[in-house]
Amino acid sequence: MSRHGTDAQDEQDARDAAVAEQALAPGGDDWTEPPPERLVRPAGAGTGDFSGHVRRGVQWAAIDQVFQQVFRIALTVVLTRLTAPSEFGLISLGFLVTAAASWITDLGLGPALVQRTDLTRAHVRTAISATFAFGLLLAGATCALAVPAGELFDQRRLPLVLVVLSVNFPLKGLLGIPRDMIRRELRFREFALGAGIGVVGSAALAVCLAVAGAGVWALVAYSVGESAIVLVAYGVIAGRLGLVDWRPGFDRAALRDLMGFGASVSAFKLVYYLQTSIDNFLVGKFLGATDLGYYSTAYRVMLYPIQRVADVIATVAMPAFSSVQDDVRLLREGFLRGQQAICLVCFPASVGISVSAPLLIPLLLGDAWSPAVTTVQILALSGPRLAVNRLSGSVFQAVGRPQLDLVLGSIALAVFTVGFVCAIPFGITGMAVAYTVVGALWVPLPQWKIAEILEMSFWRTVQGLWPIATATAVMAGAAELVLQLTEDRVPDWVALAAVIAAGAVAYAATLLVVARPLLATAAGDLVHRKRRVSS
Repeated sequence: MSRHGTDAQDEQDARDAAVAEQALAPGGDDWTEPPPERLVRPAGAGTGDFSGHVRRGVQWAAIDQVFQQVFRIALTVVLTRLTAPSEFGLISLGFLVTAAASWITDLGLGPALVQRTDLTRAHVRTAISATFAFGLLLAGATCALAVPAGELFDQRRLPLVLVVLSVNFPLKGLLGIPRDMIRRELRFREFALGAGIGVVGSAALAVCLAVAGAGVWALVAYSVGESAIVLVAYGVIAGRLGLVDWRPGFDRAALRDLMGFGASVSAFKLVYYLQTSIDNFLVGKFLGATDLGYYSTAYRVMLYPIQRVADVIATVAMPAFSSVQDDVRLLREGFLRGQQAICLVCFPASVGISVSAPLLIPLLLGDAWSPAVTTVQILALSGPRLAVNRLSGSVFQAVGRPQLDLVLGSIALAVFTVGFVCAIPFGITGMAVAYTVVGALWVPLPQWKIAEILEMSFWRTVQGLWPIATATAVMAGAAELVLQLTEDRVPDWVALAAVIAAGAVAYAATLLVVARPLLATAAGDLVHRKRRVSS
């Protein structure tokens, strides 16, 4: 990279930092005149600096992800020591009642703003007004259902908990718009800053209340407090960046522009919620609470590498892809590189969990969870499939075709439901097999639509993944061999360490042989990153 390019980037980073600091500083100057009516993409998006924007976005999204996870785990440990299990059960019932509505709070208007190229302030003001009004409607519906829900679950304190939790709906309706406008401009440093302020501030409030013996109200305050604090943080940041203003406004034409996209996004979210819940419902209904505990825990273990890696890239992907939606070459390049990056980590992590589960689960969760080992092993084999398809929705939304997500999601819901119903007689092992087999058969359909949109062959969508799959297969063989050699001969933790080490060495060595160009690209990105930090 030229010195001139580095200086320009340093200058841009300095300006970004100044904006972020000013956004959170008290008493900043107000606008002296209204901001421009039309909003444009950030400088560099859609040009040769596209990869730089994406790279920086992924860096900040990763920082945010790591901070959020570490902080929330620590907070959970603290709150569980200060709050009775029954109080956690009560808040869990509250979240269960409000879960479906929480998926559609923003009416899909936030993603619609991110995707739209020709965006005006009328669109933004209308989205804010519409999501706030819809949030109030959801809050009213929740309050109306509070007493019946309390009677259904035989929990006399649940109605008041639901009434207070309902405040989340208008708050989240409001905060979603400035948050997504910040994402639209690829300002992921500010995105991470706002989220971090929210979790720290609400955690402080929750811990203080828990110490005071507030019980479930400490947990309620954590939820509602985070929504309120994040709203203020994102609202101030987005306002100072000139992305939103909070003057009331509503334009029917602007709402029509956004609702076609937003309705498809919201409908897909509901379909996805059903798709990811139907197996838990069937297990709980027909196999009982104990099997549901084993199955849901196995599912969370399987999802962990996908959530920690794929979701970081997916957070950046949709706004980044939207910024180059008219340049098929850049969009195709961004998708293929993002897909490879996800699979490079998720393939070995998922298959590694499957191989090492007989050692990993008892050591991690305790011997009481040993019945979940086989379920973990089977479900973890779905990891590569989830990694391959993780960015498909980002592409569909970026090019203005969210209805593809809805159609494919609806078909998937029907197919998975049939598979799960057939698997119920075979217990949670059968459910895991159904999830994995049906999912594997499902992979080609989204990839075929991606190939059509990105103007490439179906083979091209998976061609770059074969070296990763080959290395993963070699890794699995090496790890399984070490597992068999060490079984019952050394302590389990030593055996697990040996299995992980053998798998890692085998994976890296195979990649050096079969995927040198891929590793060279990753190394080049790392060197570029270090040069920017040191310059």
